[in-house]
Amino acid sequence: MLSASEDRERCLLDEVANGNERAYTLLFQTYRPKIYSFIFRISGSAQSAEDVTQDVFAKIWQTRADLVRIKNFNAYIFRIAHNHFLNALKKMAKETLVLQKIEKQSATVEEASEVLEKKELRRLFHLVVDELPQKQKMVFLLSKEKGMKQEEISERLNISVVTVKSHMTQAFRSIRKKLKTVHYFVTIPLIIMLSCLFMC
Repeated sequence: MLSASEDRERCLLDEVANGNERAYTLLFQTYRPKIYSFIFRISGSAQSAEDVTQDVFAKIWQTRADLVRIKNFNAYIFRIAHNHFLNALKKMAKETLVLQKIEKQSATVEEASEVLEKKELRRLFHLVVDELPQKQKMVFLLSKEKGMKQEEISERLNISVVTVKSHMTQAFRSIRKKLKTVHYFVTIPLIIMLSCLFMC
């Protein structure tokens, strides 16, 4: 024989099974704090507790017709809550693996893109240097390819140091102007870096 409280719960479950929304609201208000506390205790996360609790009661409503056959609703709803929590953990673990895979693939793509961009910059750099006026080109190559100082270039080409400086300035200006048409971020420091890396 059912106790008075068990009898009230049985009637409540039957009402929910028949689609009574007011009965469902009462069931929600009765069991929500218990389910929330249970999930929060095992997860340590308020967000997980809230999400699982919502999922549990959505499940109860979706399968409400089954409630007429439930003998121990307390055990039933806690089992649903536990299963939903485990499923949430599995989903989280799977999503983490997927994200790690995506991040790894993205890193590979970025590395490949950087290699291609460097090759393209190298190609453009050589083209631009080749288009410099003869004197500018000679001064620039002696400085950046041979690593010669301005005084050494001056002696080698039989021109003044001032002229060497002028040719270098004009060379940098020309290179920057032409490269900037395809790479807007090109600066003098970048040109120096390019010349150190790519003049080979």
